[in-house]
Amino acid sequence: MTTQKTLQQLLDEHIAAGHLTQEQADDISGAPRWSFSIQEALYYLAGVIIAVGVVRLFIAVLENASEISISSFLYVVAAAFAGVAWWAEKGAEIRRRFGEVCELASELSAAFATGVLVTYLWTESEWTGIAIGSVFFVFGSWRARHTDFAGSLTIIPSALVVAGMVGALLDLREPNDALPMMAGAMVLILVSFTGVHFSLAPRVAGSAFLIGSTLGWVGMHEGGWAAAIAIIGAAAMFSYGARMLLLDMLVSAGIIITASVAIVSFNTFDNQVLQGVVVIIVGVAMLAVTLPYARRRKTL
Repeated sequence: MTTQKTLQQLLDEHIAAGHLTQEQADDISGAPRWSFSIQEALYYLAGVIIAVGVVRLFIAVLENASEISISSFLYVVAAAFAGVAWWAEKGAEIRRRFGEVCELASELSAAFATGVLVTYLWTESEWTGIAIGSVFFVFGSWRARHTDFAGSLTIIPSALVVAGMVGALLDLREPNDALPMMAGAMVLILVSFTGVHFSLAPRVAGSAFLIGSTLGWVGMHEGGWAAAIAIIGAAAMFSYGARMLLLDMLVSAGIIITASVAIVSFNTFDNQVLQGVVVIIVGVAMLAVTLPYARRRKTL
């Protein structure tokens, strides 16, 4: 199994091969990951101000309006933001990123408009949320390969909405009511490895929701077989995160493993000292397994 190389390791290899000078390598390593100008910051500020104005207008004009009127207004807003996004997409980098913010606003408006309209014409049901969320998830997955961040940010709420609606549709009771959200979180993590841009966003969101849902599920089962499944899955996640140097996966997997071991210990032993000893033993066992592997890698 190969391990992902760090930026500094790659630069050192290129310096040793004569492809880069030390000065060029220093410039690359010191370059910021993101940059923006005052003009771009003003673009975003203007977008926020416009959004606040649209929300206030929406509240004032449609305070006593019908569902059809509300839906129509939101579709108009969505079309307006989509037009700005289309215009901005053909410009310079600053304008394109502003366009992606407008694209997100357009998608949000369209989603709300569709939800209001479908609920009014038919009925409010979990299937409505599943259908709308699925459409925006597919659209976001496609856009995530053509945008810097808009597509990836669209994926996150879409997947979570679908997961939540599936859970409501299945009407799961404790202790298994967290399973749909666990599945949604894992989908987000998997999607982040499909070549989408700004993959950090869905991966971090998926990891965060996986922590909460998994620990809730393990806790409701008071450890047992649920903890064993969680620990095995988190161990695989930890191994992959360590190999690919993905800190977010390492942290989330480590939290799940540690908390699951603690839950099992607390529900198995009444003695607090024994509980602590068991947790320590598990940690030492992990070190005993990991250290020989680390030493072996250094000798390769």
